[in-house]
Amino acid sequence: MATAGTATRNVVIQRLTDSRLFDQVSDVILRCFCEPGGEPVNDILGITSSDFQHMIGASVSPMYQEGACFVAMDIGTGRVAGAVVGGDMVPLPGRSSEDPSVFDLGKLRDPMDLIEAVEGIYLPKRGLAPGNPTRRRGVVFHHWMFVVHPDYRGQRLLERLLVAQLGWAKTAGYLYSVAECTSRYSWASMQRLGAVEQARINYATWRNRDGVLSLAGIPPPHTACVCAEVDLVGWKAPVER
Repeated sequence: MATAGTATRNVVIQRLTDSRLFDQVSDVILRCFCEPGGEPVNDILGITSSDFQHMIGASVSPMYQEGACFVAMDIGTGRVAGAVVGGDMVPLPGRSSEDPSVFDLGKLRDPMDLIEAVEGIYLPKRGLAPGNPTRRRGVVFHHWMFVVHPDYRGQRLLERLLVAQLGWAKTAGYLYSVAECTSRYSWASMQRLGAVEQARINYATWRNRDGVLSLAGIPPPHTACVCAEVDLVGWKAPVER
């Protein structure tokens, strides 16, 4: 279980508008998703930062350009303490794992297949299944990645980041906001913000495209990939205490 971080300086949440911070954001994402003991799916598959690096440019960068990404900034040091990266659930052409010409996923194939499997349950509920002729952008906002640097954990920074992004999505006119939570901790954070479960794939029983139970060894409390949805129409930001 993650422990509280050691950094307790003044941290502010702000929209990511300065491209000069992108390297810092990428570094925090790589550390949180790829270090041993970090994100449980990547951890059990032995995915490293070199495996994950190309995902940053191919997926995260375009979402940053949509303008809906937020960072937690330590104003005393200029460090990025955390980030939430996201965009429209319906990607622009050529910006999705649905287009194999964009992604050469390598070891990331299993994680992406897992995400696509849980999205395959969820997307038809909102009329957004690939191939649906009425599928359109502007309905569901997608929290694609959200991370907090280990030095800053235990201060509810993740929830503050998500609140900022949820508020942006609501103001932008989205009806729903969704995240695929691969750890118990991210799912708990989404629940505290009003998310409900719309789909679930259990690690113990999911088989990859080769028929292998490649995720069955993920230890508790991480037992499933949960599609967590917030209904933005009635959502209100919680009052900070």
